[in-house]
Amino acid sequence: CGVPRDDEVPFFPVVYSGYAIYFGSEQNMCDPEDTFESWQYRQFTWGVMPGWFDRWDIGEPRFARQRNMIARLARIRRAGEDYMVYGSLDGEVRFTERPKDREYPMNYLWRPTTWIDKVHLPDLHGTVWTSREDGSRAVFVANATPDARRVAFRLPCRGLKPVSIPETAGVRYSESADSGELHLPPHGIAYLRSR
Repeated sequence: CGVPRDDEVPFFPVVYSGYAIYFGSEQNMCDPEDTFESWQYRQFTWGVMPGWFDRWDIGEPRFARQRNMIARLARIRRAGEDYMVYGSLDGEVRFTERPKDREYPMNYLWRPTTWIDKVHLPDLHGTVWTSREDGSRAVFVANATPDARRVAFRLPCRGLKPVSIPETAGVRYSESADSGELHLPPHGIAYLRSR
């Protein structure tokens, strides 16, 4: 279970990806929706199975946005299972400009509901993966903001192409000699691969 901290790095997923499935997020039903989304996006790009540890029913109407987001992340993860489930996490995407950190209030579990802490997370999350099956590469980038974004990053390999599924609609991608450029819609997620 990943615990939201400012200094957390994807150490466990990097070491054990392809051998163990990392799942669950310490998240509280009282967390604001943007906190929930940013944390889930980071966990997703790190290869963590979408979900959370808490005692709330995702079927409740008030959690429709969270339920739809979890389902969307699960469908992208399923489409990219050669990388995120069976492949290896090679590291984080190297953006040309460092993403801005935002402060999110967070109600940690197993503590009184009145106890609120804060966590600082970037508004853009991205990782690079390799398939153990054929050695191809994949990049996943998630925009945790309600604004459209244009971002550039150093290429981990050439010839990346967007994977077209309904959950990644609206993403545009172009590539030059040593960098890639993404146009991400609000809350957009890109899935690029080299095969």
